[in-house]
Amino acid sequence: MMKRVLVGAGLVYLNFALVGRLVEAMGAVRCRCPQSCWCHRPVLSTFRWVFPFKHTPADGEDTGNLAHVP
Repeated sequence: MMKRVLVGAGLVYLNFALVGRLVEAMGAVRCRCPQSCWCHRPVLSTFRWVFPFKHTPADGEDTGNLAHVP
């Protein structure tokens, strides 16, 4: 039972990551971090929308690295 719950939670997390990646590919959102941030690495970029943690500020910004494109 516990294994089923953990696998289900993992699949939901992966689905959110893939949907976030799809929304970014459509151009609805973008990450304003510099290229040196962890979220621009090939595999990790998929998880930037479900794990927005410790993004490198761009040009002295404190927050708002994950932004909707107007």
